[in-house]
Amino acid sequence: MSNILLTNAPLSSDISLVIQVAVILVLLGAVYRTKGRFFLQHAYLMLACTILNTASVALVMIPVVWALIQGVAFSGFLILVLVHAVTGIIVLTVSYYLMWVWRLDKPGPCFKQKNKMRLLTAAWMAEVAAGIAVYYLLYI
Repeated sequence: MSNILLTNAPLSSDISLVIQVAVILVLLGAVYRTKGRFFLQHAYLMLACTILNTASVALVMIPVVWALIQGVAFSGFLILVLVHAVTGIIVLTVSYYLMWVWRLDKPGPCFKQKNKMRLLTAAWMAEVAAGIAVYYLLYI
């Protein structure tokens, strides 16, 4: 039993889940900063989300997903894992693309990317929701 969430999950999975929930909270804060027209703060919060998400994916999710899809029969659970993984790849790709577009400009050329940012927010929420569902099905 892990020390963080009191489940049978490995400590790394608990930490990853906590990081993902924190990422969503920071993401919502970043969206809120755009409402106040604090675009530079928004950009730095999104950079923090991207870095945290990348660390969580690289250190925990890739090894866990790889272990889950090896030799597992086709099932609804496997579809959920694959949806989570593919959505995560899309989120990271679009996040890095938008960070590249931003390139520390003030406020940067991202205003043209508004629709992509909105889609990214929705995809990120869906990715974390799927991740929470995978965690729940695996460990609770």
